[in-house]
Amino acid sequence: MRKGTIRNMVNKILWSDDKDQYTLVVVDRLTPTGLREIPGGCVERVDRAYIYLGCGEEGTIIPIHRVVMVKYKGAAIWSRASQTP
Repeated sequence: MRKGTIRNMVNKILWSDDKDQYTLVVVDRLTPTGLREIPGGCVERVDRAYIYLGCGEEGTIIPIHRVVMVKYKGAAIWSRASQTP
């Protein structure tokens, strides 16, 4: 898995020509599994603390610490579990 901060990974998605190939996996207490997948194409911007979404989810703001994995074409390329303190 690649190393780096989640903010750097989300910025990479924003500037990618194929951002629809990316998926963010975030903690979501309201889903049965506790996780939710968000298409990379729905990410509109990121700052130090939050990810802002579009794609019918306008106004949705996700705290960046809730991202647990980033996938590219279905394969995990970043995981919070793989990061060392």
